[in-house]
Amino acid sequence: MSDNTANATIKLPEQLTIANVAEIKKQVEGPIQAEGGVTLDLSGLTSIDTAGVQLLLVMAQHCNSAGKALTANDLQPGVADFIKGIGVEASQLGCQS
Repeated sequence: MSDNTANATIKLPEQLTIANVAEIKKQVEGPIQAEGGVTLDLSGLTSIDTAGVQLLLVMAQHCNSAGKALTANDLQPGVADFIKGIGVEASQLGCQS
């Protein structure tokens, strides 16, 4: 019997931009809506724009509203700088300091 409350890990692609955010949103909806927490693997994410940040914020908000843990790992420095530059704290996205 499988544990339905296990964390789902979502590995994000190299780019999370307006060009692919709708496609990525479709891919992450299932894990985000499933039981258990969510871990975002950001190790390969090297390019993001405001649409990508917005998707991450929506994911974080959904998890928060559902009482689920959201953890984001391996935020790359360039992505972190962009996020901070638009006034979003990495902790809002589940990133550990």
